[in-house]
Amino acid sequence: MSTFSEEAFIFEYNQENYILDPYSQMFWKIENKSTINYKDIKEKIQILSKYGFIKAKQKREKKKAFAKQDITQLVINPSTICNLDCWYCYSRENRRENSSEMKLNEIKQIIRKFTELKKGNKSSTPLGISLYYTSEITQHFDRFLEIKLYIESIKDQYNFPLFLFPSSSNLISISKEFIDFINSYGFLAVSLDLENKEQIETVLQNIKKFDASVRKHCIIPLSSNMKNLYNIYSMFEKDFDYISMRPVRIAKYVEFPWTSKTLLDFEEEFRLFINKLLELDEEKVVQFLLTLGPSDYFARYLNRIISRKKYFTRCPAGKEAVAISSDSKIYPCSGLIGKDNYVINDLNEISDNIIMSNSECEKCPIRFFCGGPCEDWNSKENSENDSSVNQTECSINFIYFKSCTYLISKLLDRNPEIIRNYSKEKGIEFRLSYPLNFDDFVLFFS
Repeated sequence: MSTFSEEAFIFEYNQENYILDPYSQMFWKIENKSTINYKDIKEKIQILSKYGFIKAKQKREKKKAFAKQDITQLVINPSTICNLDCWYCYSRENRRENSSEMKLNEIKQIIRKFTELKKGNKSSTPLGISLYYTSEITQHFDRFLEIKLYIESIKDQYNFPLFLFPSSSNLISISKEFIDFINSYGFLAVSLDLENKEQIETVLQNIKKFDASVRKHCIIPLSSNMKNLYNIYSMFEKDFDYISMRPVRIAKYVEFPWTSKTLLDFEEEFRLFINKLLELDEEKVVQFLLTLGPSDYFARYLNRIISRKKYFTRCPAGKEAVAISSDSKIYPCSGLIGKDNYVINDLNEISDNIIMSNSECEKCPIRFFCGGPCEDWNSKENSENDSSVNQTECSINFIYFKSCTYLISKLLDRNPEIIRNYSKEKGIEFRLSYPLNFDDFVLFFS
């Protein structure tokens, strides 16, 4: 059961009850209460509200200002050519409708356009450039190396750092040049389709061709069909340093859709996953958590609950980051390529569109953990109303939030050093040094 008023969010997980202050992002466990006494809770909330906690009336959070036209991430997608046709792929539909490819000079012109724009704005922020996000990088690696040489030749002309990042690979077919580059670069990201057993076998063979010193990141699209989540993470622990799973954004009519039924199934799978983690010994659970990759949804909520850091935006797409399609159109992100209503015709359109301007998000108790809806997901599931908040992603976010809160609470009960050690190793701030028992916390202010 979950309830939310202007004041507090009360929810149940595994027959235990919790209360969240949306503004401070502090949570507490409501101990030994088989039936919640809401009158008692309300009285305690009134006590805390006098000291700045759980206040219904708060000043609107200050908007984070983004510098106009100060792009820090540029994703260039010169092609949609790939040696796979994964069911979840961002560019799958676009590939069938648009086979255009950029020439080398066109790619150079785009890079020059954005570097000169930053130079004109006297920007000092770095510009990171990524190539082939909507296609397979190993199919175009010669062109990637040409662009790398070009960037090396111009970067000294600017007062800001200029970087080139390789996109993730499906690692089906790799050349010696690709292996040599990755070995010198030191990081490799691989996207895996769990439905494609042949790809998995090939990847596990090809991954051995890279130096042990290379940090290897496995990215797995999380579908509504997945079972035994812990086993999936564990399957790749020996071959990869980091593993990330994130719910795939897909239209409702495609394979493995997110529906009310599959969301319930996923919630149960995630409950089993959390219970499995709680069975691990202290050293093993910290070791497991440290293998979670930078794009893992579970790690996202785990880290944000521990640090209580507020997120006012979902991501930098359309604010500090843009994507360029193979026909040279500008979009907020690669996931929106091919959707004409998202084309950015004027870079002045790039602004600080933050979640507090969305009335639905403004009422949400976990808005500062989430950061707001993903426009890519909106466009795929809410084709008739792209501006609405996506209910599928919202539901998934609540599953992650509740389960991570429960896991953190149980680990802190067992030994606070588990989470402290993880936070220290991960480099995130630990901000849960207060009594997590709600009654004990209120006593300090009574």
